[in-house]
Amino acid sequence: MGQFPADELKNLLIPILGAAYLMLRASDRTKPAPGEKEVVAAIGSLEEARDLFPCASVRDLADGFKALAAGKIQYGRDELTFVEEPGRLVQNVQWQSRVVDAIASSAEARQYRYLVAFAAEKAACANKEGGYKGPGAQPLSEAEAAVLTQLKSGMAIK
Repeated sequence: MGQFPADELKNLLIPILGAAYLMLRASDRTKPAPGEKEVVAAIGSLEEARDLFPCASVRDLADGFKALAAGKIQYGRDELTFVEEPGRLVQNVQWQSRVVDAIASSAEARQYRYLVAFAAEKAACANKEGGYKGPGAQPLSEAEAAVLTQLKSGMAIK
């Protein structure tokens, strides 16, 4: 699909899913940990990211996410493990940014990091009253804001 081979595309989607997972966990620790389908549903779609981050890599990732949501891309039992520590996710994002950089450009790798943060904030806002209105439009809880700050800091996003 697009410029990324199928295996690389799946690996590039993992940090997006992981960031959303961390935000869902931060929003309510009393609930059981969400599974892949719940995380995908919280993100909903990455279509609006096409306008915010207009590069080929983001377009390909949005298409890949759509394929994942439609069940056309699937993870095996050991391919997708959600981590509970933002620091480990940041390391994964930094590694995957190098993959994007090798195929595209450092500017696209930077936009990939922004896309991961975008997906995290979108997931946090998905269940809030009024639904998702875009990054910055919904207030985040203290726990969500702390996770998002740690993610952004680790990915060198202001």
